[in-house]
This record gives sequence, C-alpha cells and structure tokens, in this order.
Amino acid sequence: MSGFARRLQRGVNHQSQGGGGGSTPDASNTGIIGGSTLTPYSGNYTVTTADATVQNMNITGSLTIAADNVTIHNVQIGEGLYLTGYNNASLSRCDLTSAWIDGANVGLTFDACNFHDAEEGPHMQIWDNGGNTSNLTIQNCYFHGLVAYGSSSNAHTE
Repeated sequence: MSGFARRLQRGVNHQSQGGGGGSTPDASNTGIIGGSTLTPYSGNYTVTTADATVQNMNITGSLTIAADNVTIHNVQIGEGLYLTGYNNASLSRCDLTSAWIDGANVGLTFDACNFHDAEEGPHMQIWDNGGNTSNLTIQNCYFHGLVAYGSSSNAHTE
C-alpha cells in the first residue's frame, strides 16, 4: 500500500453510511455495490442538469459533471471523472480510475469510492482558473494500483 493510501486510511471517518461501516476501506466495502445491475453507457457521459442524480450505470468513457448539486451513486466510470467549477457534487460507491478537479469547486464529497489503475487519485488543479476548492471530503475510499505510465516524472503515486 502506498504512503498516500495509508495516510488517507488513518484520516478517514470509517463510520459514514456510504461505505466502511467501521472497517478499513478495501475492495469489499468500496466501489460498486455487490449484486448491482448497472445500465451500460458506451462513451463519455456529461451531466448538465442541476440537481441531477446518476446511478447504477457502467460508463465506458469519462464522466463530466457540468452542473451544480449533482449526485453520482453506484457508477462504474471507465476513463475518469472531470469537474470544472461546479458546486456540491457527491459521489458514493463509485469505481473510477481518476478524478480531475479543475477550478473553483465548493462542496465535493467522495464516499466509499474505489480509485485504481491510474497515475493519481483525485487531482486538484485549482490554479488554472484561479479558483478555490473548499469543503472537499474524501472518506471511506480505497486507493490502490496507482502506477506511473511510461517515463512520466510528474506522476503522484506515493
């Protein structure tokens, strides 16, 4: 387990309703809920409606959140999550490879999500748009299989 994953596990609240239930986050209590039927969606999916809920889907491409107050629950995201300047997104029991958070985002929660097979987990890039990310909560999440691809010296797999 990476040092980053160990630090996150020590600092999380393992009692939230979304996942852990008092145990250390791992593949058995994060990500897609066992026995779920997921609706397949081929390609990239963009949420543009405020107050939308996306749940029980298997998205082969990326998921972009382009609206406020979006809830994502029990969704397999094949190629990453993108958020740019929208507020109050909540992701629970999701399986994803990466999350790019660019610009000002207020009120972002990841609960019981499974991050894997990427160079980084949630990537905060707030300097490009001059915004601030605040009220970010990462709890009960499992980070594993983070790898550096090719000769990338910018990978944060620690």
